[in-house]
Amino acid sequence: MMKNITHRRIDVQILRNGTEPLELVRTKSFFYSWFNVNALVDLADLARFCDVDIWGYKGQEGQALRSAIDFLLPYAIGVEAWPLEQIEPFDRGLFFSTFRRASIAYEDPMYEKVIPLLPNVDILTSRNNLMFPKIF
Repeated sequence: MMKNITHRRIDVQILRNGTEPLELVRTKSFFYSWFNVNALVDLADLARFCDVDIWGYKGQEGQALRSAIDFLLPYAIGVEAWPLEQIEPFDRGLFFSTFRRASIAYEDPMYEKVIPLLPNVDILTSRNNLMFPKIF
């Protein structure tokens, strides 16, 4: 059941290129794009206990959690400006947990390497270090 529900969510909410069309039409599109991805990351971590692989899931049209994370990455680290509506400031430092967990799940140090580029993050004292110890 969890497999069907979560896979359907990814299939509907994320396109092949990683965009989340339902979130991009909002007035706080950057925040809600992160919020949705972060909720799916939470689900992916929990689903492991049910032997469901959301981290590695790919829909029939190429939809994947990883592509959504990768789409948001350049905006999160400030390499590119968010091109859509965001009517209030968004704390890009919230991506710390998302990138840390992606680095663990995908065993990819690239996600860990971008964390210092996030604003408003004290890497040494963040509780993310306790909840999601880095592996690189």
